[in-house]
Amino acid sequence: MPVDSALQQRAIDGFRQHAGRDPQWLTYAPGRVNLLGDHADYNQGWALPCAIPFGSIVAMAPRVDGRVRVVALDLANSVDEFAMASLQPLPAGSWANHVRGVFAALQQGDSAARLSGGFDLVLAGNVPQGAGLSSSTSLSVAVAIGLFQSLGVREPEPLQLAQLVEGSERRYAGYHRGVIDPLVSMTARGGHATLVNCATLERRAVPLPQGSSVLIVHSGVQQGSADAAAEERRRECETAAEVLGAASLRELTLAQLLEKEPELEPRLVRRARHVITENSRTVAAAEALGRNDLALLGTVMAESHASLRDDFEVTLPELDDLADAMQEAMGGKGGVRMTGTGFGGCLVAVVATAAVPMLRTTIQNHFRAVRKAVPFMTVVQPAHGARRL
Repeated sequence: MPVDSALQQRAIDGFRQHAGRDPQWLTYAPGRVNLLGDHADYNQGWALPCAIPFGSIVAMAPRVDGRVRVVALDLANSVDEFAMASLQPLPAGSWANHVRGVFAALQQGDSAARLSGGFDLVLAGNVPQGAGLSSSTSLSVAVAIGLFQSLGVREPEPLQLAQLVEGSERRYAGYHRGVIDPLVSMTARGGHATLVNCATLERRAVPLPQGSSVLIVHSGVQQGSADAAAEERRRECETAAEVLGAASLRELTLAQLLEKEPELEPRLVRRARHVITENSRTVAAAEALGRNDLALLGTVMAESHASLRDDFEVTLPELDDLADAMQEAMGGKGGVRMTGTGFGGCLVAVVATAAVPMLRTTIQNHFRAVRKAVPFMTVVQPAHGARRL
């Protein structure tokens, strides 16, 4: 599955414009969409993501002055520049921390001396930002692969590299989203979702049924408060597991939760119930995909959205209303749910390809009724993972 040629050319042209020469290295990493399993990953549960044909390209070439200069084409050519010898994070929320964090992570390893020469980087991407589609992780992965390419060596094994990216985002950008997103960005198989056991990080490719597609539509609400709210949910899950005497909610069954329900605050019961039931739904969804059972998949996805709405409380009316309209229009030929952290962002649907035109019309009519333009809507097949270009 080829990388978007227009995106690649934009990165090359941007590098020529801002660095005055051709790039020596080009790397690409895709974003991802989660079909099932949101908020189960950091509870050692199951997740079912797939890579999408939107991602980040990093164009690079060396410098000899020990400095790194980064230009973000998608942010009005914003520039960050730093010295390798005095690398520090910027204030929270800066896009440049995703790049700085990767450099810092490599400096702490055996590659530190060889990275001291400096680099020019130009960044170009087409993952919608603030949509829960891992735009920042795709950038971090592409930077990491590019830096290893600049050293003339192959990057580490996928899990090791995913851990490097996860650590860099946690320490420099304040992200606590685990290794699943970078791992899928690197290892995804085209035409397949990936069923991930988040406790062991074992992975299994699950083919999307023939004659079906993934539809992603933005709700029109950016995920402004998602990070803080997600961290709060994480703490609530950890507290629930501790009270219930488990290392993680992954270890518990619904029957065990019901037995010990009086020991928990109602809010913590709801959080734990979502995680426990979502694990079962995620495994069931993978089995439904394998059997080409879009009706069962639709049921499971609808239950997942309801659980995210009622038990985990991370949806919004804009997400719920659009999900209801899409689910009704599909009539058992697929499913739809909120995807990502929540509090805005996107819905994801898996639907019979023949039903896509009708579903597009439903979405357009929905936004027309609330007097808004459709913010972002695309129909895709699961994409391949990261690569050198």
